[in-house]
Amino acid sequence: MFVSDGETLQAELDVQNVTGGFVASMAVQYATIRTKRPSAPEVIGSAANTPVLVQVALDTETRIAARVGLAWRTTNTAGSGTVVATSYVSRFARPIGSLDVEVGPMVANATRYLRIGRPETTLGLGGYKGAALITGFTGTGTLTYGLVARRYALDRETPSPWVALETPVAVTADSARNTGLLALPTNYATSNLGELALAIESSAAGVSATVKVVAVGHWP
Repeated sequence: MFVSDGETLQAELDVQNVTGGFVASMAVQYATIRTKRPSAPEVIGSAANTPVLVQVALDTETRIAARVGLAWRTTNTAGSGTVVATSYVSRFARPIGSLDVEVGPMVANATRYLRIGRPETTLGLGGYKGAALITGFTGTGTLTYGLVARRYALDRETPSPWVALETPVAVTADSARNTGLLALPTNYATSNLGELALAIESSAAGVSATVKVVAVGHWP
């Protein structure tokens, strides 16, 4: 699942038919940039050998995705058991869109806006988070990039100007970065739809790279 910030996992662990030292608990894997390359599994919450309700905070501040599952082991003596788990999260992140483009050679010192997804409702939206991967960097120069957003009030033909959501980052080689949770532009309070984009600029005409971005929206 995609994550934003501040999620709490609640799980019903129905542990039955236990023999010996069998215990079970919840486990999680995180992905900071690449969702197909998560971290090693880690056990969260307490181990149990009887039915239990688990509540534990997930460490999602710098992550873009998480996967929850079960872990089990035996203590002191061999054993066995059956477990049924039902889990929920207190907040949720919805995918806004993704970007996978070959950038360059670009016109030097000209900002390009590469839209991510399509306009989405701003109702209940609490912020954006993105993960960016730049590979195949060639040329002598700098790529400067950052997430930007704009709003649509009543007319879809006349969006507002793009507003920076973060301080642009300059790179001169392959890189990977998670933006963390970014606050919305103040004018989103009076908007109907919001749209996200990657603003990118080159300091030299010969610079090129492959840019991949995935972005999510945070709903409390």
